[in-house]
Amino acid sequence: MERLKLNIQKVSGAPSASCVCQVFTHRLILADSQVATLVSVFLVKTENHQDLPKLLSEVFELSIQKIEEGAIAEGVLAILSNSALKVVQFLEQEKVKASFAHTLFYKDAVYIARHGEGVKLLVFEPESSHEIKFQKGSGRVKDKQLFLIATEKFLSIFDTAPLKLLEEIDLEDIIDGLATDISAEEDQSEIAAAFVLGASKDFGEGVEEILPNKSQYDFDEDLSQKERIEARESVQNEADLGPADDKIETKSVLKIFTSKTAFMLAKTLIHLKKLKRGDIKAILSLRRNIALLAVVFLIILAASGAVTIRNKFQSKKSAQFNSYLTLASQKLDEGKAIEELNRSKARENFIEADKQIKLALEVFPKDGPAQKLSSEITSKLKETVQQNQLSFASLGEFSETVNSVNISKNTLNLVTKNAVVKMNLDNKSKDTKNVDENLKLGAFFANDAYAYSDPNLFKIDMATGAKKELFKKIEAQDMEFFIGNIYLLTKEGIAKFVPVENGFVEAGDYLAGAFSTNASSRFAIDGSIWVTKGAEILNFLQAKPQSFQISGLTFPVGELGQIYTSSGIDNLYVIDKANSALLVISKEGVYLKAYQSGEFAKAQDLAVDAEEKKLYLAVGNKVLEADL
Repeated sequence: MERLKLNIQKVSGAPSASCVCQVFTHRLILADSQVATLVSVFLVKTENHQDLPKLLSEVFELSIQKIEEGAIAEGVLAILSNSALKVVQFLEQEKVKASFAHTLFYKDAVYIARHGEGVKLLVFEPESSHEIKFQKGSGRVKDKQLFLIATEKFLSIFDTAPLKLLEEIDLEDIIDGLATDISAEEDQSEIAAAFVLGASKDFGEGVEEILPNKSQYDFDEDLSQKERIEARESVQNEADLGPADDKIETKSVLKIFTSKTAFMLAKTLIHLKKLKRGDIKAILSLRRNIALLAVVFLIILAASGAVTIRNKFQSKKSAQFNSYLTLASQKLDEGKAIEELNRSKARENFIEADKQIKLALEVFPKDGPAQKLSSEITSKLKETVQQNQLSFASLGEFSETVNSVNISKNTLNLVTKNAVVKMNLDNKSKDTKNVDENLKLGAFFANDAYAYSDPNLFKIDMATGAKKELFKKIEAQDMEFFIGNIYLLTKEGIAKFVPVENGFVEAGDYLAGAFSTNASSRFAIDGSIWVTKGAEILNFLQAKPQSFQISGLTFPVGELGQIYTSSGIDNLYVIDKANSALLVISKEGVYLKAYQSGEFAKAQDLAVDAEEKKLYLAVGNKVLEADL
């Protein structure tokens, strides 16, 4: 049976504030598990909507969802028409004026659903061409047919006459020429087109499918459209058998066992005839053959069951793989569509595409198209990554090393080797309380400071300077004070100390032994607990580990150390000392940006203000300040 491969090329002009044209292509899987390709061209106008490209992406996602949810029994044309209707209803709610054309290529046919008159559909063949003017319909696709789905503005600047004269159409050359023509236009916002060239490819013998749906506006059988989206076809290159191979293997196994069974049955019938003649020896042979026959039947059942289970497992893997691949491709296309308008939003789509393609490659690691798509996504991530240089200024200098820094409104809370300090950020005044201890860590609450000098933890009254020992805990690496409780990061995990009448007492079994730390490990608390360990960030909520992975990175992470966040800010700020960088990561795990400075490799601690505009860094005996 002949199937279509589709060569799809698309072009669109720069949007304006009130008008956007966009071309979308997407490979999807219908309810019958068959692959189809959707090509859509949209023209939308409005004076009220703030983000038209985002709206168009949502509209196309809605189209895909409704098509994939459709019941095949209703017919493909009915499914596509229903999808178009939902899009129209959605756009009317958004008070957006729109024209669009959906073309769905499925098996050897094309299905069309249009709305409005702003987007036209033309079909070209050698020596002929015509425009499709009905709103919905379907038909077969012929070899070397060219479909042009385009806006009226595009058709006004593009001469379509040569298309029907070319036996071998080079779409890439056409697109290259169009790019020059479009760039010369002052207003490009209403320019968009998709070229779809169909070409047959023989996949073997088979019965040709008959179109289940024919509109009253059906066009001739030779008016079929074909699309080729070298749509990142997923070809499983796994060493194990694919579904087709399993069927062959099943038939082979059953054929062998069937022949053996027939042979045993024949011998059994011979012995039954001998019994009728009174052959006593046949009784023993009959028993033996019946036993062998039973064994053969059991083997057949077992082999058939095993192959069936394997087929189901392979089919499930393929469906899962295709789902991941489709989502990755979709998110990549969405990111490309808005990359020039909203680089940050585009990067979010690329990051989601990266997640999905990695899941796909976990299913079939050797799949060529998936690997190619992964490379394309990685390239886009690298293009949109933000690398920033910071310029630091000295905020204060001390006689001893500054080991801890924290911020509370307009006050920096500092712990040096021998003192606890409150620095007013408005006038740079300092309230210092000297402590005759080798202080390493600290935290502040109200008018009290809590400082750690291995193995003792002290409470210092910032009004009087009075010092009181609260408890002992050896080899703490970091310290936080949160909602009245003291938390210490140790080699074995996290120790929690809760307040009692005369001090604090350690809460039993709170993340003790739950994980081990590195020498560089630090932590931060915002309701969740965030712990750095090597190139990872561990997350705990209510003493239970949570799934957390950093996505969107295009470079290897070195050794993560100091980390800062709070319940009032959206992101995690983490120092990578090996790369002397500060990474900004959302609390959903999305890598956002990196700052470079030689100071990060030497930092003891960091803090960020509530607006995430200022960074404070403890380096040696200084506190440095930089604008983010």
